[in-house]
Amino acid sequence: IDKKGNEVIPFKYHITESFREGLASVELYGKCGCIDKRGREVIPCKYEYAVVDDDGLVRASLNNKIFYFNHDGVLVQERG
Repeated sequence: IDKKGNEVIPFKYHITESFREGLASVELYGKCGCIDKRGREVIPCKYEYAVVDDDGLVRASLNNKIFYFNHDGVLVQERG
């Protein structure tokens, strides 16, 4: 909820982080992803973790692979 009482992050998520670089990491049923400030799921909640890095990319992990996404949810690089 923002200072004006508007719902920013939908209440359906079990864990949410603060917004960073316009995205917030969220967790739903043990899977992680990211949403934007409109509440749109940019990175789907299917990863073991998903975090917004200092370089502005989202780093996510699944099955021993690391994925890097831009803020639009486009896969930039995959490792592992």
